[in-house]
Amino acid sequence: MASKKKGQIAIYKGLGGRNGALQFNLIPWNSDRKRGDKSSPSGFVLVEGARTVSKDEYDWNNKISFALSALDIGSFIVGIQRGCRIFHKYGNATKTLELQLGSNDKNDLPTWMLYLNEIPDGGEKNTIVVPITSNEMAVLKNLLQTAIPIIHGWDSIEEKWGDQ
Repeated sequence: MASKKKGQIAIYKGLGGRNGALQFNLIPWNSDRKRGDKSSPSGFVLVEGARTVSKDEYDWNNKISFALSALDIGSFIVGIQRGCRIFHKYGNATKTLELQLGSNDKNDLPTWMLYLNEIPDGGEKNTIVVPITSNEMAVLKNLLQTAIPIIHGWDSIEEKWGDQ
């Protein structure tokens, strides 16, 4: 099993070899970060998903990774009410993160299904499905909201700029 990192939310649903696992990793703002030759300081929340190989065993070697920007996080949070689909094109693959409303649980609380998909150009679709409970969604929503100022570097403005 993968070890948990600081700033990570992990949801494992490998009971009986079904469904998969998701990890949400906070990547903070970094003024030194570059993509190619361009400055790219904004942080993101890296979502990584793995299929279940067998009961409580996950295939992290063939994981799907998906970077949520601040605007993607906004779409996700709004999507809690009615669902959402976020598309990204990465090189030769299209990736989607889809949140669908599920049926209410035995306590009449809402549930969700989170789908993480990767479709290589001309290839076969790889999908990871993880059911989300109301308790998990409450934590996930709170931590995603908290991530927004951190990925923009606004969590320590006084440290960086002081009183101007």
